[in-house]
Amino acid sequence: MEKFKEAEKLIIFAKQFIGYPYLWGGTSAKAMDCSGFTKTIYFTGGIILARDASQQFLHGVKVDVSSSLSNLQPGDLVYIGRLNKEGKERITHTGMYIGNTEVIHSSGLVSINSLDSTRSNYSSYLGKGLRGARRIIGADPGKGTEPVGLNNWYKSQK
Repeated sequence: MEKFKEAEKLIIFAKQFIGYPYLWGGTSAKAMDCSGFTKTIYFTGGIILARDASQQFLHGVKVDVSSSLSNLQPGDLVYIGRLNKEGKERITHTGMYIGNTEVIHSSGLVSINSLDSTRSNYSSYLGKGLRGARRIIGADPGKGTEPVGLNNWYKSQK
């Protein structure tokens, strides 16, 4: 139940940004890119994420979405991309799963889109490009998922 409440708080906070503009490299409330958006959401929840989507993809607990979305939980981060010429994952986008097949993300504007092709808010960019997901809530603290209270810089500011 505690994990659900934590995810619910993150989702409520994230929805406040619906309609805000996208800006590559942006991390402020005025404009943000996709990973700046997820970084901001989680920072308010007390977790420091890595800066870029490709870096965020390396941390947290891997969630299997290869055959179904049923393993996703609200608060999980989803990653969009493609295979490069060498056959390796190239992650180019991220957003936060909010339940019911929907993802809130910053692409053009902060918006909510579905991963389900039968839904009116389906995004083929998200649905066809889904490369993986990571669970941050409940993940062991460490590089890429560091609690603010354990970060040396923030501890020195007290």
